[in-house]
Amino acid sequence: HDVFLNNGNLTKIRYLPNMASAPVSETQILSDRVLLKTFIAPYSMVEIINTELAKNYLDYFNSLWGK
Repeated sequence: HDVFLNNGNLTKIRYLPNMASAPVSETQILSDRVLLKTFIAPYSMVEIINTELAKNYLDYFNSLWGK
């Protein structure tokens, strides 16, 4: 199912099938970097600044969404 945040269309979340548990991590893809975050202790974030890697992550994300 789709979830909209902030009562707008800027953020849309979809869940992959069979992922019933609460999310413990998040991946954010920006134009020149990828952020990997964890929501369980020890809380952490990894920032990878690499335009080609960000593009690759975005291509993978779009293939999951069927774009």
